[in-house]
Amino acid sequence: MTTLEHIWNRSKKFGLYLIIVALISIPFIGIQSQNRLADSLKNVIVIERTLKENEKLKMDLMMAESKARLQKTIIISGVIISILGSVITLVLYFSNKNIRIKNLLLHEQNKEIQAQNEEIQAQNEEIRSQREQLQFQNDFLEGHNKQLSELNREKDSLISIVAHDLRAPLNRTKGLSIILQSTPLSEEQLGLVKLLTQINEDGLHLIKDILQANTIDEERPEPTTVDLGVFINDHINKYFKEQSQRKNIPIFCRVEKGLEITTDALALRRVIDNLISNALKFSLPGAIIFVRILSVDQAVYICVQDQGPGISKADQQKLFRKFQKLSARPTSGEPSTGLGLAIVKGLVERLKGEISVNSELGKGAEFVIRLPRQLKTQNPHDPSRLLAAANQ
Repeated sequence: MTTLEHIWNRSKKFGLYLIIVALISIPFIGIQSQNRLADSLKNVIVIERTLKENEKLKMDLMMAESKARLQKTIIISGVIISILGSVITLVLYFSNKNIRIKNLLLHEQNKEIQAQNEEIQAQNEEIRSQREQLQFQNDFLEGHNKQLSELNREKDSLISIVAHDLRAPLNRTKGLSIILQSTPLSEEQLGLVKLLTQINEDGLHLIKDILQANTIDEERPEPTTVDLGVFINDHINKYFKEQSQRKNIPIFCRVEKGLEITTDALALRRVIDNLISNALKFSLPGAIIFVRILSVDQAVYICVQDQGPGISKADQQKLFRKFQKLSARPTSGEPSTGLGLAIVKGLVERLKGEISVNSELGKGAEFVIRLPRQLKTQNPHDPSRLLAAANQ
């Protein structure tokens, strides 16, 4: 309770007390005292009225302050709401702007994706069309391959028949020419008979090469163990000594002592025969032929090197194909069928080996054959072999 309120409460009690005393004492006091009492009562009333007015003013002030505080709160709230509204509006504006930009980007991307899809669809159509064309071409080629295979078989059969049929009359002609050489003939006649004998030999050699080329894929190797040193030297002495001496081309052979190999001896003999024969055929008199055989791990390397004219890069590309005529020619007019190296390659592959050539023009040629020390053959009744043959 404030001091003013305390005074007011006491004044009310005192004023009431004075009024009561005054009313009781009026009959007993004088005029002058009555006047003073009246003045006192008037003062009490004035004070009371003043206090009531002050209280009213105080209440009005409090209401005004409350109203001012409320207005201030409303104004601050309005400002805050306005700021929040502005912030939200800006956020929504930029969000909508970003959304519009993203929508535009998505629209452009959708256009690109649609264009890419259309392009992919067109490519798929083109691929499908190409696949259909390829399938048609494959079917066409398959049909032609079957026809060619059939024609190839017929050709091989015809060549074999013709070669066999030609070999008999050539052998008879050869026999007659040998008989004629033992009869009294003039030098000119003897030369003609020898020429006839040589022609027969060339024809028989050609027939032999043709038959070998046609049957090389059908023959199955029969492995046997051979001593390479004895095998190669015996073969050179038996089949090439005379030709080597006639052309004055010595053959030097170097083989590791006791080197053995398990392989098809007949096929190996034909390989050696062709390589040394070619070396003699394309070497000039006075040249040297080197035959070297060595083993490395589980492989044997057979090298035949000559000092002939060499083989050009272009000729090396077609070296092992059938009936290929190379730029180099035999030095003494020997026959060349173009089948020898094709036969060699086929035989080497049949022996599970590889053949390569090292040569430069004017520097001779070296043929290198790599063969396994132990030839492993498949069982003819092996299911995998039969399946592979059926797929060919």
